[in-house]
Amino acid sequence: YTLFLSFVLGLLYRQTKSVGYCVLFHAFANLLNLYFVLKINFIFIIIFIVYLIYTILASNRISKEKIF
Repeated sequence: YTLFLSFVLGLLYRQTKSVGYCVLFHAFANLLNLYFVLKINFIFIIIFIVYLIYTILASNRISKEKIF
């Protein structure tokens, strides 16, 4: 599992050149692992996915702003 995750994170970084997306993907992978191993609450997963989408949208908005 760890080797596969490292490979996927490497590919993700190579495509996006963003550590932030790698962090989000790793967090999502951990969440899925917790869901299937510990059977955490479904509401928590929905909240996390909404937060993930918000973070991605905010990240895109910030990266589009020009810094002088």
